[in-house]
Amino acid sequence: MTRGGRKQTKTWVKGKKPSELDIEQLQALASIHCTMEEIALVMGVSRDHLYRRYKDVIDVGYAQGKRSLRRRMWEAVEKGNVQMMIHMAKHILGHREDAAEKEDASKWNIIVHEIPKQIEIKAEVRGGQEDAQGDGKDEGGSQAN
Repeated sequence: MTRGGRKQTKTWVKGKKPSELDIEQLQALASIHCTMEEIALVMGVSRDHLYRRYKDVIDVGYAQGKRSLRRRMWEAVEKGNVQMMIHMAKHILGHREDAAEKEDASKWNIIVHEIPKQIEIKAEVRGGQEDAQGDGKDEGGSQAN
């Protein structure tokens, strides 16, 4: 193309030369499950740049973090942590509480709270057996054997 009789050439300005990022730092950030936005901010690059050039590296870091967390969960189970045992049983073995079981448990909870603190027990003594208080006396007040 010409403009005013002169030949115009396009000069392409290249972007910044992509710098190599620290792979170990990328994996370390991913292993603690930082978001892509957080990793990009720490590394000083765009999120798109991370997706284009380092997605595989970051995926490895995420997998390492999951593996580490799972290992610690197993250690807790092996030490006898009941809550972790229940959690792992639900998520790995597929155990679950039915809604009916939860509902029954909540009813029992309510019933337990409604029981009076003192209950007086009265029992009839028949045939010379001890009364409910266990003092060893029958109806006539004599000692039972």
